[in-house]
Amino acid sequence: MQDRPPFFYVPQQREHTCLQLAPEALDWVRAQLGGSPIIRTEFLTGGISHSNCALTIGGPTSHEVVLRRWTRPGWEIDDADYTVQREALAMDALERAGIPAPRCLAVDPTGAHCGAPALLMTRLAGAQPTAETGRTPSFAEQLAASARAMHERVAVPPGLPEYERWFDQDDQQDLRPPEHAARPWIWERMFEVVTKSASGANQAAFIHRDYHAGNTLWSGSRMTGIVDWTTASAGPVGVDLGHMRVNLVVTGWRELADKYLRAYAALAGPSFVHEPYWDLTSATDFGPYEEFSPTEIERMEDYAGELLSRTGG
Repeated sequence: MQDRPPFFYVPQQREHTCLQLAPEALDWVRAQLGGSPIIRTEFLTGGISHSNCALTIGGPTSHEVVLRRWTRPGWEIDDADYTVQREALAMDALERAGIPAPRCLAVDPTGAHCGAPALLMTRLAGAQPTAETGRTPSFAEQLAASARAMHERVAVPPGLPEYERWFDQDDQQDLRPPEHAARPWIWERMFEVVTKSASGANQAAFIHRDYHAGNTLWSGSRMTGIVDWTTASAGPVGVDLGHMRVNLVVTGWRELADKYLRAYAALAGPSFVHEPYWDLTSATDFGPYEEFSPTEIERMEDYAGELLSRTGG
């Protein structure tokens, strides 16, 4: 099995090949930017559902923008709600709240100009975190502070869809332990808790929905922003907490997962209550589980077992 990127789990079946930019797409970008010349293009790596191309814009002051295109085959079927319009709506709300995130410059929602639905946005400084970044003393605390700022400061814009699980009811009926699970009863109990229980903390906040360290950018030891807002939703903050923590656990950074939760709780204050339900929900959203390596299975079983003990399971 190919090694996972640090801090975040990437299902291999969702990888895709970038489509090259046609001259019509470059013409459209130039038109959105007042005719400024494009002097360089660079395809960015790391995309799962999108092709992202950085464009250097000439003029009195050269700068970079990113053209983000919905190029994964079948996205309009299995991720039909995660549209250009949804990401643009989220970006507008983030800009009003002053959250460090890309700003939407223009949209091509049908792909009439860019060959696929597309969003033109500003480019943030920084790069995805590495293992060295993760050893920065304040790494988990900065992840938590950014999450808390998002949840506390961003007003849910009208029309932003509500949180939904990535597994629907039909998928949940097929949930099963990984083929090489050492403790299958842990998985079975986790599935039972998630599919038959409900969390009481359902007050809607603005959430990223796919908040993990791989969707953050860093310059040295400083976090510079959050990217990939296609899944932004109105939903419980526990979704962003659980998703980040499970990603860290699966990729071997359990201590950071706990530091992240402690830092968030300290910022949220005494009224905050952590609900393990959302961590378990995030874990079951990962599937298909046969992609887990034996080491990842063991990490998840240790983690889920501890969470279930806290829920009476």
